[in-house]
Amino acid sequence: MCGGWKFWLAVTSFVFINRGASVAQDYWMRIWMGDANSGDAATHNVMYWLGIYILLGIGVMLLRMSTSLVEQYGGISAAQKYHEQLLKRLINAVPRFFDCTPIGRVVSRFSRDMSTIDDPILDIITGLIYQATHVATVFAIISMVTPPFAAIAIAMIVAYVMLGIYYLNATRELKRLDSISMSPLLSLFSELITGVESIRAFGAQNQYTMEAMSRADIHNRPFYMLWAANRWLCTRIEFSGCIVSFSTTVLIIASLDRIDAGLAGFVLMYATSFSDSMLWFIRNYSDCEISMNSVERVNQYLALEQEAAPPTE
Repeated sequence: MCGGWKFWLAVTSFVFINRGASVAQDYWMRIWMGDANSGDAATHNVMYWLGIYILLGIGVMLLRMSTSLVEQYGGISAAQKYHEQLLKRLINAVPRFFDCTPIGRVVSRFSRDMSTIDDPILDIITGLIYQATHVATVFAIISMVTPPFAAIAIAMIVAYVMLGIYYLNATRELKRLDSISMSPLLSLFSELITGVESIRAFGAQNQYTMEAMSRADIHNRPFYMLWAANRWLCTRIEFSGCIVSFSTTVLIIASLDRIDAGLAGFVLMYATSFSDSMLWFIRNYSDCEISMNSVERVNQYLALEQEAAPPTE
């Protein structure tokens, strides 16, 4: 729906080039500091170093803007196609579908699920690709500067995979409960709108108010637990990130005879950003998997049985 393999080739290409440009900009600072701290006279003046640094920054900004433009184009295209096809398939669905399907479920497809397809899902997927490339870059940089870190990296990858699986198994079911509990709430609102005169005539306002509050509470429970699971993951990722930063610092200190201050700062900068990148990578992966449930539910409606086409002369 976004545009096929050409769209995704463009997005991934922009992401990889953007990541390379970001690393080049950071490494340029390391070269600049190395030149400034060298015992000999500086080879270039400040404007030379600053000018190239600014040009690299402008390049990174333009690449990020290009990625966003391509992403938004694909997202708008997908949302339009999905909405048009969903509306067409629903209008032409057989009457039996409307007899056995609650109205709240239909409303949920056009509201909650279409909202997910229209707004956050492509941002989540693009963010997942960004974070994956950043995590791979951090591991590659630290391992190249301090080769013994490769053994620690393997252990950390295993730990992160175990954390991710444990977290995903919980959040997947919590999000499913969150989506399932939305339909009864929407169905109740539809009943209230159509039957408000009868409810007032029989004095059942309090009964329906309590029922609405009860269904709202049921809907909010998995949402609360979902954020509790996020906090659980954040705590453990931060602890694991501290292990990465500490291990990197120890290895750099042990290799001071071949690592200068600029290179040490370059590596430590990426090591300290590792925990945030890993946290958002797992979160984005979880959100991506959860958001694709909306795509799956809409695709089910795109396969609805249709009424026979009118005869044509």
